[in-house]
Amino acid sequence: MGDLLLAYLMLALIALMTSAVSYGVALKVKSEDALAPLMNTVAQPVLLLSGILLPLTFAPGWLQGIADWNPFSWAVDGTRALFAGDLGNDRVWQGLTIIAVLAAAGVFWAARQFARSVR
Repeated sequence: MGDLLLAYLMLALIALMTSAVSYGVALKVKSEDALAPLMNTVAQPVLLLSGILLPLTFAPGWLQGIADWNPFSWAVDGTRALFAGDLGNDRVWQGLTIIAVLAAAGVFWAARQFARSVR
């Protein structure tokens, strides 16, 4: 049960980070017409390089090297380890740490964008 709750925590942090960054970008762009294409241009490669849809185990080395820089890849690997019952896997704690730091940074940045837009 603890593994499942930790996996849900990681998913909640991913949702918090993506929603905060999306909110901050929306405040920065200030155009409804430009937001959707911009977010999709960024989100699609990040999603494909994270290994969520297709595992990257058989990917070429150069593609795996790019995916290693993707924070979502770390979170996906950590969540897969949690669902496999491997709580001690390094990817779990590395992914959780990376996503928590990025979520905090995303919320901080979005809050600053909101404060600037209110002035």
